[in-house]
Amino acid sequence: KPPLPAFPARVAVVTSPTGAALRDILSVLGRRNSGIRITVLPAAVQGDQAPEAIVRQIEAGLQACA
Repeated sequence: KPPLPAFPARVAVVTSPTGAALRDILSVLGRRNSGIRITVLPAAVQGDQAPEAIVRQIEAGLQACA
């Protein structure tokens, strides 16, 4: 695997679009690298459907970057 870049140009976040985690991630990324492109891939993160929803969004994100 290639190493992760020290300063990536873009980041995809798979999480609930209404949760506190997203606000925290956006806040930290904004402070550390205000020029970064952030893509939010919404997914349920709790409950029985969460694992499948997360996997689908990761796969969709990987296809979009290819």
